[in-house]
Amino acid sequence: MEAATPTNDGIPAIADLHPGTCVTCGQWHGVVVFNSIIAEFSEEFPASVWQDHRLGFMVSYAEVGLVFQEQPDEDLTIVR
Repeated sequence: MEAATPTNDGIPAIADLHPGTCVTCGQWHGVVVFNSIIAEFSEEFPASVWQDHRLGFMVSYAEVGLVFQEQPDEDLTIVR
C-alpha cells in the first residue's frame, strides 16, 4: 500500500481516502465507503446510487454511523 500524503497542515490528502481505508476522527473509528472526488465507491455504496451526491467522501463510523464530508478536517487521521 502506498503511503498517505498529508497536506502541509497534516490533514490527509483526499486522494488517499479510498474505500476500505480505516480512519479515526477524534474518538470515532470508521471506514471510508466512497470518495466521489476520485470516483471510487465500495460495493455497499455503488456509484449508481451515490454518484449524484455532492462531491466528497463518506465514512461509516462505528460510534455514529455515516458521516459525509466535502474535505478532510484536522481531526481526521488514516489508521496504518
